[in-house]
Amino acid sequence: MKKTILSFNFALVLVFSFLFSGNIFSQTAPLKYFIQSYQFESQSYDGNGTIGSDFSEILIGEIELHNIPWLRLHFSDLNLGNESYLIIRSLFDDQWQKLDAVSIKQWYNYSAYFNGDVVEIKLFLSQTDRNVFIKIDEVVVGEWSDGNNTESQCGPTDDRISSNQPATARLLSIGCTAWIIPNGKFGTAGHCLDGSGADVVEFNVPPSLPNGTLQHPGPQDQYSVNVATKIFSNSGIGNDWGVFEVYPNSVTGLMPKQAQNAYWPLVQDLGPDSIRITGYGVDDGTANQTQQTHIGPNAGSSGTTMRYVTDTEGGNSGSPVIDGLTNVAVGVHTHGGCSSSGGNNNGTSLFNSAFWAAVDQGSGGCPVELPSNPNPANGANGIPLNLAQLTWSNGAGAVTNELYFGTNPSSLTLVQSGSLATSWTITGVTFTYGTNYYWRVIEVGDTCSTNGPVWSFKTVQDPNLVQWCDAFTNLSNWTIVGPLGTANWTANSSSSAGGTPPELRLSWSPSFTGVSKIRSTVIPLPANQFMTYSFNYFFDWYADPSGVVTVGVTYDGGATSTILYNQPDATGNVGPTVMTGNFTTPVTGSANTQIEITYNGYSFNYDYVYWDNLCLEYITPVELSAFTASPNGTDVELRWTTATETNNKGFDIERMISSDVFEVVGFVPGFGTTTEPKTYSYTDSKLSSGKYSYRLKQIDYSGSYEY
Repeated sequence: MKKTILSFNFALVLVFSFLFSGNIFSQTAPLKYFIQSYQFESQSYDGNGTIGSDFSEILIGEIELHNIPWLRLHFSDLNLGNESYLIIRSLFDDQWQKLDAVSIKQWYNYSAYFNGDVVEIKLFLSQTDRNVFIKIDEVVVGEWSDGNNTESQCGPTDDRISSNQPATARLLSIGCTAWIIPNGKFGTAGHCLDGSGADVVEFNVPPSLPNGTLQHPGPQDQYSVNVATKIFSNSGIGNDWGVFEVYPNSVTGLMPKQAQNAYWPLVQDLGPDSIRITGYGVDDGTANQTQQTHIGPNAGSSGTTMRYVTDTEGGNSGSPVIDGLTNVAVGVHTHGGCSSSGGNNNGTSLFNSAFWAAVDQGSGGCPVELPSNPNPANGANGIPLNLAQLTWSNGAGAVTNELYFGTNPSSLTLVQSGSLATSWTITGVTFTYGTNYYWRVIEVGDTCSTNGPVWSFKTVQDPNLVQWCDAFTNLSNWTIVGPLGTANWTANSSSSAGGTPPELRLSWSPSFTGVSKIRSTVIPLPANQFMTYSFNYFFDWYADPSGVVTVGVTYDGGATSTILYNQPDATGNVGPTVMTGNFTTPVTGSANTQIEITYNGYSFNYDYVYWDNLCLEYITPVELSAFTASPNGTDVELRWTTATETNNKGFDIERMISSDVFEVVGFVPGFGTTTEPKTYSYTDSKLSSGKYSYRLKQIDYSGSYEY
């Protein structure tokens, strides 16, 4: 609780107990590293607001630590907007990673691993993004190997040899092995997942340095583990297994099964004569924790336990236990037990019913491969509204397929089935601006089917959309009015409202009773304009009465205000959620619009209140691209062209009759809503000699207008 401070004096007694059982041990080889504090903050960047224009390439800087073998960045805070992205490049081997607003979350605000001691960071800034920035607070730094890697092979010699099996990966930072199973997930040992150390999967691992220091593949071969998908048991030999999934690669957009074009078939079998183990065990020199393999005899497997006299080392935990003859996986390697004088190593067999269920098997798995090569590409932005077709490549083994499409990724609609299609001609869909669309292909085989990944794209933003948004990078757009709680408002490095750090926070302390208010800078808006608003919000309740929270607008500097959102005395937490609504600006005063956020009550009765991503939006009904007037005798011919129109009823043509005073001389109907250029004309006839000025009053169907 926040209101009471407790002090304790205590004595701590630690009791350690150890249980030894022969020479049996799990076989991890944790990555050797340390955390280096490193403070780096970019400036905040704004696009120029031009929709469809090229990205701006900006060199943000270099991160360098001398004489280290590899590094990994941690971002304490950043905002990449909707479309901007980073390219992080190693200056040692030129390998690079792309990170956007989606993938940086999937990487939990970390980068991939980079070899060398310096990386370059470039920002590719979308012209429609604002307040784009990054902050780095620490670097994960690789340690040099001392070359003393313990080996515990079966017999007097290490008989492993180098291999390059494409479905078998290195799992870091725990230092284990993981492998692709038929449904595209990964199998490994349960003790490899029991903790926070399993966060990156690496394929195509390069040789280590001569002293055994690990080196990493390029980010195109690194995948961030989706920690929410981990399922495992860490209950000793015969009941030690794990299954997990990863996010798409941030460079290629592919999942591992697609990129590697390989997986391990699964079979329940205790009787193979020979057992092969392929994985990333420790070794001397350049072979250290690179992929190696060895085959040895079955040592009497039974029940849920596999036993074999096959060489393994630390780092082999999680390796597939492979039938040496048929090359299928029959279990997962978990524990060493060999010594130079004999013994056997151990794993969990696929007869473990929980393991078998976790890998989604039943009859050995579905052999139908995943679809690939989506067009539009997965995650594509700026797709035009006239998109006519979706295309993809089918996976091997598919006989027919099904296509699902929609705007809700968890509830897609079947739109095509019955044949082995590679495309869908889009029918029955009217695309809207700035909308995310999702689609999935299910590949159907003779006896089973394989669900493809959910792909997505976002349509082009409405060219007539006008936005004012604040992500609360700081409070430069706001004035703390008070009169109370003036020290309680901050741009806090948190994401409690559901956005990304930072966010606006109102603290309970120092406590006050009464009104505390914060007011935005002036936001000029059109008169009589239909507006929408949205913001992320979280109210952290503490006690009743909790007070009144409002968000409103003022057109006269705060003398009066119009409430948009009102929360009177919540009796529990509210949110995190996104609040949305609409309002119409007045005929006069809209050019002086300001947003006001207010709390009225006893601040002791809440913990914190959070807001983020506060936006006002409206659609400019018409994008006027030309307006000309030409005399013709006693007539004036007016011509104008629009690039796009939204809800356009038409135009009043107004002629000036005195200084700043106009009269309506005619009306021309509009085209409603169109994305195609339209040309208009009007002739003002039988005029006397003189100088004339004209203007257009655009009117939409709601009655809103704009000059």
